[in-house]
Amino acid sequence: MASTLYAAIEATVRDFMASFEDATRLSDPAPLTRACAPDCAWRIAPAAFLLTAGADPDAAMTNAAYEAHMAGELSLLESARCDILQTCVDTAALKATARVAHHLKIPARESVCLEFCWLFELTEDGGKIAKIVQFVDTAECQKFVRLMKVVAAGSGEQKT
Repeated sequence: MASTLYAAIEATVRDFMASFEDATRLSDPAPLTRACAPDCAWRIAPAAFLLTAGADPDAAMTNAAYEAHMAGELSLLESARCDILQTCVDTAALKATARVAHHLKIPARESVCLEFCWLFELTEDGGKIAKIVQFVDTAECQKFVRLMKVVAAGSGEQKT
């Protein structure tokens, strides 16, 4: 049973990570939530990153809010690749972590690499993600957000 649960959790985490490539290729945020339970709660951390951006560090996003947040960004990306550097699965607690490198390509620009640590709480069968905390590489993400705003302004897109 534990090995089956481990495999289910690991497959869910890998599918979640692959969803970023799929969403970018399709320029559609819907794949980003395919591994998530309908009532999944998304949080971004650390709090200092959100405070600097003028966002509420205690606010959680729904799947729909996360898709809306990512829609503008996806429209500005040429490609994305997600390399899973490290994972850890805890079947007893129904939790997993992943340290990843997201390689993002903006047209006519150099590729950007952003490192994230994802913390997941999963459903009882390990097949869906119930809660997500995304720890961002604060310095690089701030640079990336500024770059996306410049690119969006040049393309006429509205970047959030």
